[in-house]
Amino acid sequence: MTSEPDRFAVRIRQPADAGAEGAAELSLMIAPIIGQDADALEAALARGPVVVAQDVSLAEAEQLVGVFENLGATAEVVAPSDDATRPLFGAEAGPEPVAPGWRRVVTKPRERLPEGDRRATSP
Repeated sequence: MTSEPDRFAVRIRQPADAGAEGAAELSLMIAPIIGQDADALEAALARGPVVVAQDVSLAEAEQLVGVFENLGATAEVVAPSDDATRPLFGAEAGPEPVAPGWRRVVTKPRERLPEGDRRATSP
């Protein structure tokens, strides 16, 4: 019997309708939050979903999901499915797992801000 993990991460992807300029802008806003280079993040997002903010608590991961969604990204909490294969940048691998070494975590739904309202709190 496996127990629930105590450390999590956040998987982000750019919206399907975001063009190159939108992806660059999104990367510029998210990169400082996760401590990554904006150009590297933009390139990774262009290839598909990216697992970021690894090794955080569930509360921190949920807060980051809110921040990233308010900035315009699609985000969800993920947990390691195998510690030996935890990547820095993950690629979509189908519904389960969500990226190599990661699985989706079901969290409680949260209230979304109205479209265009980009208020975000610091993680």
